[in-house]
Amino acid sequence: MNGPRPSLFTPALIGGAVAGLLSAIPFVNCLCCLWIIGGGALAAYLWAKDIPGGLTSGEGALVGAFAGVVAAAADALISIPFAALNSVFFRRVFERLSAYVEDMPAGWERWFD
Repeated sequence: MNGPRPSLFTPALIGGAVAGLLSAIPFVNCLCCLWIIGGGALAAYLWAKDIPGGLTSGEGALVGAFAGVVAAAADALISIPFAALNSVFFRRVFERLSAYVEDMPAGWERWFD
């Protein structure tokens, strides 16, 4: 570690915000694990480009962990407006599925055991 290191909080905020946003959007959040890994990688990339010698693996893990914390907070805040949308969508799905209950074979309830 030669010389002062740039702050890791700005890259962690950017990477975490991107990961949290993509993880909170309905239907895009199916790839939630990919977004979290990508957000950590983005944060490590943004921080490494400002450091002449590059990052050590511990520093990359540190900025990735901070990005994960930011992503969790962003996901929690952004998911709130989508909660009502998701409940309406799933209510309609289950109403449509309930119309087909009579067509199911006998004993289908035991499939879930």
